[in-house]
Amino acid sequence: MAYKYDKNEFFEATNGGLTYIHSVYPDSVGCEDKKNKHFKLRESERTPSCSLFMGDKGHYVVFDHGSSDSKNAIDICMEENNLDFPEALKFLYAFAGLETAGIPIFKAEVEYKTLTDEELEEKGKDFWHVESKDVAKRVKEFAPFCTPYLASEYNVVEVEYYQKIFISSKTNKPTLLTVKPTENYPIFAYLFDEFAKVYEPKASKDDKYSLKHHYLGNKPDRHIYGWERAMELVDIDQIEAFRRLVRDSKGEERKEYQDELDELLLPSIIVCTGGSDGLNTASLGYNVIWFNSESEQLTKAEYNELKQIAKVVYYLPDLDKTGVSKAVELGLNILTLKTIWLPKKVGKSEIKDVRDYVTKQKSAPLEVVQARFQKLINQALQFQFWFYTGQKARPWKLNIVNLYYFLQHQGFHIYKVTSTNDIEETRIVHIVGNIIKVVSPREVKNHVLQWLKDTGVSTEIWEKIMLSPYFSEANLLTLTETYPETKTATATSQIYFFENRAVKVTNERIVALKYSEVPNKIWQRDIVPFNFNLQKSHFEITKNELGEWRINIHDIASNYFKVLINTSRMYWAKDANNTGHDTNRFNINSKKLTKDENRLQELHLINKIYTVGYLLHKYKISSKALMVLGVDKKIGSYVLQSNGGSGKSFLISCLRTLLRNWKEKSGKLLSEENKQFTLDGVTEKTDVINYDDLSPNHNYMQHFPHVTGDMTANHKGGAIYEIPFEDSPKLTATTNFVPKDLDPSLQRRLLIYYAGDYYHKATEDNEYPFTRKISDDFGGKDILKGDYPEKEWNNDLNFMMQCLHFYLSTDEVIETPMDDILIRNHMQKIGDAMWKHTEQFLKDNAGILAEKFPCKVIYEDYKAEVGKFAKSAQKHNELFIMYCEIKGWSVERKKAVENGTGNSIMHYIINTKPNEASVKPAESEALQGVEQIEKDTDNLPF
Repeated sequence: MAYKYDKNEFFEATNGGLTYIHSVYPDSVGCEDKKNKHFKLRESERTPSCSLFMGDKGHYVVFDHGSSDSKNAIDICMEENNLDFPEALKFLYAFAGLETAGIPIFKAEVEYKTLTDEELEEKGKDFWHVESKDVAKRVKEFAPFCTPYLASEYNVVEVEYYQKIFISSKTNKPTLLTVKPTENYPIFAYLFDEFAKVYEPKASKDDKYSLKHHYLGNKPDRHIYGWERAMELVDIDQIEAFRRLVRDSKGEERKEYQDELDELLLPSIIVCTGGSDGLNTASLGYNVIWFNSESEQLTKAEYNELKQIAKVVYYLPDLDKTGVSKAVELGLNILTLKTIWLPKKVGKSEIKDVRDYVTKQKSAPLEVVQARFQKLINQALQFQFWFYTGQKARPWKLNIVNLYYFLQHQGFHIYKVTSTNDIEETRIVHIVGNIIKVVSPREVKNHVLQWLKDTGVSTEIWEKIMLSPYFSEANLLTLTETYPETKTATATSQIYFFENRAVKVTNERIVALKYSEVPNKIWQRDIVPFNFNLQKSHFEITKNELGEWRINIHDIASNYFKVLINTSRMYWAKDANNTGHDTNRFNINSKKLTKDENRLQELHLINKIYTVGYLLHKYKISSKALMVLGVDKKIGSYVLQSNGGSGKSFLISCLRTLLRNWKEKSGKLLSEENKQFTLDGVTEKTDVINYDDLSPNHNYMQHFPHVTGDMTANHKGGAIYEIPFEDSPKLTATTNFVPKDLDPSLQRRLLIYYAGDYYHKATEDNEYPFTRKISDDFGGKDILKGDYPEKEWNNDLNFMMQCLHFYLSTDEVIETPMDDILIRNHMQKIGDAMWKHTEQFLKDNAGILAEKFPCKVIYEDYKAEVGKFAKSAQKHNELFIMYCEIKGWSVERKKAVENGTGNSIMHYIINTKPNEASVKPAESEALQGVEQIEKDTDNLPF
């Protein structure tokens, strides 16, 4: 249809509709094209869930993350003002100043008159009146094929004006209200002797004084519109007489009586959900009834009455969530009631009810729309999937179409996963509420049998089900396919499902919700198998005036939190007594530490909290795409010594309680030979891939295409899955060694956390007098495992949710102090052979550091000891300077005269006591480990 108004002209005049969107939703100002900034449509909403961005067509679009609906300015105007497309465009033209006539006013004319006592007595305090027009011409505005005559059959009138008396809240006096329609604001009414139901189709949603539906007079507790009309169309006495004749006759005579009875019956009656739906359905040539509201349902007694006068009774529901739910509820209560299901779209337009279905086709001829609707009626289904044949040998049969319809609305579907190379896996699933479970054909059959027992259906039908071939896997694979929305994360939120509730974590708060309040579905295996009860925050993290991250701990009820604290205490030895036992357990700060040492320990803890939050957020953000790496803090007595037992894996492994789809890979088994199947078993459902215990020479660069881009997962067996970045799992790893080639590019893609040596294993190669395990701090019990108490689970799960909340609340990546990492990286570059030689050489030549000495002296000695594996002189020089820097010494390389020869050669000039201010606190922390190598066990604080 050609309109006088051009939508493109409107969009051009309003910056793609942005001006109008801002006027309707003021909270959206400033949110345009910002992925992480959401706004509320209305103040009553609990959390902001909408974003605003430029769509593909050059128009601004509001996207609701809760419902996944997207609307441009015209859609919003139609919805907010109850207008159709031409009316909305006319309204928007005036809004944009493109129409000189001004914005059309979609309001009725309203008059108030204060009544005298005499006037009130004359009319009565319960007075109401509807003055109707002779013909309801404008009924076509909401039912395009409805005639005024048909409208009158259902008591629908077009209103000239209506009146009622009420007590004014302003004057506290009886007042006569008179409401009249206008050109842009028609009013209709369903008019009866005792009451009238007024229908104002253009009433604004946000005007509490202007309601779309309201009543005058004595509203009945229950009224069925169209019921009397249907009863008047038939001769009930004659129908009952022929029913008796059919019942008492046999053979051909019975068939003749049945044919005559069928002539007396109405072909059908369709139960609709409201007046506009009812009139639109009636306009297609059907007898209809409807109730005051969708919440009112047809009773069995009413259904039986209708079956006395009609061959078939249908129910025509709306397509929204409530409409579908009510249709299923009614169908399961009245098993032989047939339900007509509308298509979700007419052309490219989505519809929600039969009014939409008809009005979207109003330009088509009536007979075309009638033919299309009749096809929908021909496909109507009922939940009773058995029927009586009348045959003695086989009195009952199953209807497979109705059976599978029943199974569909009991939540049974098939779910297909197809690999990139077209290898398909098909599973039968059962969806109950939010929960999806993979089931077997036997479980499907058992569900039906249990339902039959619970419903009181005869055992004859049980037997038919038990023997039916319809429950074979091959047959069940013809169930409807389903692909439910199971993503639980957005850029600023994450939902976790626990046994008793769902928990939504955002950048603003943590909220406990009922499952019914969450639109997402969840696989049963992904439900965290514990109850969750929300607690107050265990900690608060802020930035001080110096830009330093600091933490204030409120509660250490969480054992997981306690372990993270202890593994962040890099200076714990200063709190140990003479026996080596800790005197400051589970405290991140200590009076025995300097301010810088306390600050650094806090930073290590905050880095771990951030890391936990990063892993628990299942949404991939390219700017925050990182590989988590847990590293031992302890530096051993030789460069590549593997200490272990520090608890570095603990931070990651405990998250498996929440991250249910976890792939564990041995870091030591990674090699080029088996690289083809490194991602075996990984799909878009996988949350995390963890590479445990990587080797010192591991090539981290091989993982970065998976960190920042799509994944190709080759499965043993032939399936290949191309997993897009946004659906790919996060990567984690642990190692006893820092990465070998730690350049800036590598640093940008790693989120490293350090595990101090508070927990450690005593061996012959280290100085620890005893082993301390995590369980030692908890009376010997393993935490977050086995029969761990429910209360302690709740403490730990609350702490984890709070870590996630902190992560979502900051845009900054909280890194571990990197100086430690760089020092260990340099030590690994130097290597064991050169490190040991340098240490021994300087010990044997203790006085050499007090003066300059020839570079070749230490190199020649090194070369003689190492032999053919010695590094070049140039490389040795480079690494020796690096060694001195690790020690905190300044080093120069200058030419000087060699003693005894008189030749000018290169010498080292080393200052072992440079200006202490030039050594950073973080470097001092790292060097403690290096210096410990040189100490005898007698000097230990134990």
